[in-house]
Amino acid sequence: MLLYALAPERLLGWTTQKPEAALALLGASERKLPVLGGINGRGRPVSPEELLAAKVELIVDAGTVNDGMLSTSEHTAKQLGVPYLLIDGRLDQAAEQVRLLGKLLDSPHTGKLAALAEQALAFAVQRAAERRSAPPSVYLARGEDGLESGRSRSIHTEVISMIGAKSVGDDLEGSGGLAKVSLERVLQWQPEWIVTQDAKFARQVAANPLWRGVEAVKNWRVVLLPRLPYGWIDSPPGINRLIGIYALDAALSGQPLKQQRERILPLMQALYHRQPDAAQLRMLGLA
Repeated sequence: MLLYALAPERLLGWTTQKPEAALALLGASERKLPVLGGINGRGRPVSPEELLAAKVELIVDAGTVNDGMLSTSEHTAKQLGVPYLLIDGRLDQAAEQVRLLGKLLDSPHTGKLAALAEQALAFAVQRAAERRSAPPSVYLARGEDGLESGRSRSIHTEVISMIGAKSVGDDLEGSGGLAKVSLERVLQWQPEWIVTQDAKFARQVAANPLWRGVEAVKNWRVVLLPRLPYGWIDSPPGINRLIGIYALDAALSGQPLKQQRERILPLMQALYHRQPDAAQLRMLGLA
């Protein structure tokens, strides 16, 4: 995601197959790129032979930096004989990530994207300060059953925390990453809001009598955020989540998503190098 935003012409391929609706929001030439696979568990594993055949010169990996990722990066760099750039992918470091890779690649997109990242992060700080006395409780529901969420300090729930809400998953045992959650636990938490990017879960949750005991469902405070062309709050947890700062804040403030259109569209242009057309704006809730 970071590489695509800064230097789409240097991208050799995708880690996973993109749905047609996602590809339609990207540049025409990038839609034709092959699916190579991923490293560190993203997509099907890519073979060293495939990367060498593609004449890779640099690997960029932005995410949670831990011992496992460090080990993989060192092994891969040695195996391929190319540099492996491992970047801390925390969202509050988005502007620094952009400047670091942008300078390395001499990208003409660096200044604009870094400035938009700083604006989004400053907006989040302001909104968090305004919610400090009464932070709303939010459950991030991942998957078709909604029973996966992020633990405390998870990169997946950063947007929730950054805009001044409380992710109820912070109470889960452990720190960082994702965890399976029982519906009984969600009923204990009684979150005021449920946020999801899974349309199937959002459609069925109100009809499920077991979920009706959750305050957020009873009050119909279930927020479905777009995941096109990438997730707006997660999936992947990259700089694409800058859009989610504005989108989730609008939802928790009881505003339609299009209220943040003037902030979201410049970010989409900077991240994906094109503006959505009229039909896509309606699909994304921005019309």
